[in-house]
Amino acid sequence: MNSFAFIANGNGYLVEQGKNPTQIQTQFGQETLERRVSVARRNEWKTQGAGAQFMMGGMIQQHHEKDIVAEQFVSIAAGQAAECYFSTQIGSLSVVLRYDRASQIENRLIHTADYQPAQLSIHAEKVVLAVREAEVGCHLALMNSDGSDMQVITEGDVIDTNPHWVPGQASTIIYQSAGIARNAAGIFCGTAPFSIQQVNVATGRVETVLEDARFDFVFPRITADGTLFFVRKPYQSAQKSGSFLQSLTDFVLFPFRLLKGILGFLNIFTMRYRGKSLSSSRGARQKHLDPHLMFQLGLFHQAQQVVARNDEGDPEPFCAPNSWQLISRSPGGEEKVLLDGVLHFDVRDSQLLATNGKTIWHLDPSGQKKVLFQGAHISSVCWLPPISTESNPIET
Repeated sequence: MNSFAFIANGNGYLVEQGKNPTQIQTQFGQETLERRVSVARRNEWKTQGAGAQFMMGGMIQQHHEKDIVAEQFVSIAAGQAAECYFSTQIGSLSVVLRYDRASQIENRLIHTADYQPAQLSIHAEKVVLAVREAEVGCHLALMNSDGSDMQVITEGDVIDTNPHWVPGQASTIIYQSAGIARNAAGIFCGTAPFSIQQVNVATGRVETVLEDARFDFVFPRITADGTLFFVRKPYQSAQKSGSFLQSLTDFVLFPFRLLKGILGFLNIFTMRYRGKSLSSSRGARQKHLDPHLMFQLGLFHQAQQVVARNDEGDPEPFCAPNSWQLISRSPGGEEKVLLDGVLHFDVRDSQLLATNGKTIWHLDPSGQKKVLFQGAHISSVCWLPPISTESNPIET
């Protein structure tokens, strides 16, 4: 059994050849958190005692609490031999790390607050990654495996994510892409269906591999025999047509929404002059994976659903619906449904690793399914070669 990695609740985990999961604690993440905790402790006096009201103690305290956030993993990718790559976020900081599982040596490749690296894929000495620079848009970029010479390779008002190198084609990358819809004022109001595209980085030529106005096609992977794997899910437009019932609901709820706005204003006023909040901070704590991270994974509509279901008190919202299907498509165009309810997956040597958000399965070429791990709020999975493997650079 190969090793694998997964992300759950924003934390990264390694599972080495059948052993129990080990949480990944990056050195950079620990050092950053320690520095922020130290700064917060030095400023505790500003948020305590009677003097806090004169220094807007409550607002200062909230500012420091916002800075003290744990490292959140966005993606994990296999590299050469025992290497793997992590894309993480610590507050406004985005980091890409290369980690050698054999020597346990960590190298920081990217450390920035100017843009947000997301998914990665490695081939030989090249790394392709999704980069979010604008408020909404996301493009693909190419860099050397040491983090140098980064250049953007896709453009436009689009969301390009989940890139992967095509085996046997050193210059070809497959990825998912969706155009951004904006209103007359230029404000984001939704996306088109995600299609599967491929780009030749040598020529810059972009080709459509698969698209359908009824579906989103996400997490594309191609194996050496040309088989295309992806998750197909029903497309849901972010814009919904208005109805009489919706208008009536808005009218009835207007007084309550107005009262909520007034209470919010009074809460800010109280924090400024008394250093205390009218509401409990417990309710503001996130119960599930940050929807922003889900957006970077290409799960824009699912992120909206998680937020809505959190508000409704759903105890288990982070689970893919059965309509999210893992599909294999042969070079001749024949499609086969492999598994229902798939939130994320990876494939390596025809061996599939898949999750619905709660369970991780291994699917062999015969279709046999084996449970590898059960947990909660699992957002991505990734095959890793065994540490002892000595081979040529892999493609992921």
